[in-house]
Amino acid sequence: MGFRVVPVALIFAVLAIGLLAACGDEEEPTTAPTATQTTDAMAPEPTEAMMALEGEIAVSGSSTVFPISEAMQVEFQTVQPGVKVNVASTGTGAGGKAMCAGEIEIWDASRPSKQSELDACAEAGIEI
Repeated sequence: MGFRVVPVALIFAVLAIGLLAACGDEEEPTTAPTATQTTDAMAPEPTEAMMALEGEIAVSGSSTVFPISEAMQVEFQTVQPGVKVNVASTGTGAGGKAMCAGEIEIWDASRPSKQSELDACAEAGIEI
């Protein structure tokens, strides 16, 4: 079960790095794109392997982190239309419980994990 967490988080991380790298030395726009807007310069060029991805990713947790995950959902689905990303704002603790129950792949947390959360996930065989 734990192996599903790392690749999904890695995909989000690669996308985020690609978005940041694309913003490099270009002239700054007069208006910033919104979460529902994207430009060709923001999205990395999809590879054949990337276009082959399909499935679902569930993200849940902190209401503070929710807007960031929601923006990443929009950008990710721009380059990965075959992957449905569901983002929910349930609170860090509820997100941790869902993660340890194997209900989600990405846990949004606005604080460090508590030892009890780490222990519960370890007992369930889920690596955080």
